[in-house]
Amino acid sequence: MSELVPVFDRVGIPVDELQTSEDWVDVTKVPVTNPRLHKFRIE
Repeated sequence: MSELVPVFDRVGIPVDELQTSEDWVDVTKVPVTNPRLHKFRIE
């Protein structure tokens, strides 16, 4: 079995302003952005 190696995925930064391309997550009641659309993978 091969060894699992951790890989950087994203950074989440809370902000007070609305962001473009936010999606609402009803289960957690928070807006999120897609980190894969940001060049530094910031959510």
